[in-house]
Amino acid sequence: INSIDQWRSHLAIMENFAKLRPGIIRQQLSDKFGLTGSVKLNFLSDGGSITLNGVENVQSGEYFKGIPIHLTAVPDIGYEFIGWDGLDGDIQVEFLATEDKTITAIFARSGESLIPPHITESLILTKANSPYLTSSDIIVESTGVLKISPGVEIRMAEGASIYVYGVLQAGGDLTDPITIRSYYGNQKRWGSIVFDKGQSGSIVQNTIIKNASSASLDPALYKANLNVIETFVPIDGLTIKDADYNPVYIKKSIADIKNSTFYSIGVGDYINVAESDSA
Repeated sequence: INSIDQWRSHLAIMENFAKLRPGIIRQQLSDKFGLTGSVKLNFLSDGGSITLNGVENVQSGEYFKGIPIHLTAVPDIGYEFIGWDGLDGDIQVEFLATEDKTITAIFARSGESLIPPHITESLILTKANSPYLTSSDIIVESTGVLKISPGVEIRMAEGASIYVYGVLQAGGDLTDPITIRSYYGNQKRWGSIVFDKGQSGSIVQNTIIKNASSASLDPALYKANLNVIETFVPIDGLTIKDADYNPVYIKKSIADIKNSTFYSIGVGDYINVAESDSA
């Protein structure tokens, strides 16, 4: 390229190519497969998303006429699917697009309790309001205290973790344990529980952890389902099921673990204790 004008000329050619290309591709596909034109579909959703033929978060645009379209309404955490506007059918529906239309997936609050992402004071989770949902990481700040009552179930978002810089008191009973699991069951894993230089007073008692992994904030350090870093946390009656790697990692802390059972489907240390004076 010898000049700015030549550069602009080449740029204009590429811009024109990009502008014309979608229409040319649609025409080539129509000619190849004998399709009969296209329609404009406008997809709307609030409180969830729409999957089209397996593609998540579908976009509005032009679609070929007469080709089966399979839609799935996907509620966000804390929402449930109510119905379609512009279509008849259940949460999964298939139709043939024959005309321009707007299709709306209607969602409403499910009534389940949401845990706030930042806890700066005392918060008590009760069995009466269980199950509790998370839509992101939960951070218990240095001034915060999260108390989990017996029988509470917490359903974690995919990849979400609980980071404790204050106090976490998970106090289940033998006959009414606490359960912390993935919102999606075995299909998608949540992160982990992390105590890092937390305040005194935390406990984990008669608690079941399922579908956990590691914490995304620092997976090299927070590499287990339960991570205790420079914090004293007595553990009594903890059950960790289907850990994908390390169930428990304790660093620079006293390892006080009683009456607990850990299962791992991967290869790793069941209890990794590092740089600690006693266990």
